[in-house]
Amino acid sequence: MDTLKTYLADLYQDLPDTPANRKAKAELLDAMTTFYNRQLKQGKSEDAALGATIKATAGMKTRLAEVHAETIAKPFARAEAVTHQHKSAPAVTLKQAETFWQAAGTHALYLAGGVFLLIVGSGFTIVADTENDFSMMAFFIPALLGIAALVTGSKAFKAVRRPLRHLPVTAAVNEQASARRAAYHRRYVIGQWVGIVSLVAAFFIVSINDSDNESTFLMATLIGLGVFCLVYVHSIDHQYRRLAKRRVVD
Repeated sequence: MDTLKTYLADLYQDLPDTPANRKAKAELLDAMTTFYNRQLKQGKSEDAALGATIKATAGMKTRLAEVHAETIAKPFARAEAVTHQHKSAPAVTLKQAETFWQAAGTHALYLAGGVFLLIVGSGFTIVADTENDFSMMAFFIPALLGIAALVTGSKAFKAVRRPLRHLPVTAAVNEQASARRAAYHRRYVIGQWVGIVSLVAAFFIVSINDSDNESTFLMATLIGLGVFCLVYVHSIDHQYRRLAKRRVVD
């Protein structure tokens, strides 16, 4: 129909003349013609049918101007609406987010545990007998385990995080991330307090007996425990916040 063709020519005049746009324009013309004929069969006049068809595409020109890219029109899904779809950018799905959070929990444990072992290992050097090989091993074993935990945890988490780094998230992921972060808040506060109390206790012990090696080793252990708690809860909370603050797409 000439009127519909003229309407579509005006609709697509600002878009690039690409094969995809020409195909989308032809498909939209077919869909509008089908809708127009359906209105006629329902007893409407030609003018009323034409008006209903054009009304069904209201706002499409604005959307096409915003997209300004290759667009594929779909047939009418309902009698009073035109369904318009275009290929959207990939986004983090709920399944991917679940995998990410599981990996984040493991990474937090490896990170906090690695730091704890390094601090405790350094505490062994305070009471170690440099003439005794076993005493020196007491330092190297925790230190090596701590380094191994840091490297292994970081490498495994990076493999999961890298593909999702710059992607937006779906609304479901955003809601789930916010809900998980809110639910984790109580454990986050408890972990912070345990960490802070452990650090305060560590410095209190060394302040009352700064010449005793065993007390100094206990201080190192408490420092390790405090840092473990702080690193662990902050790491998990950060990964929830990472997706909760990410851009949301439909």
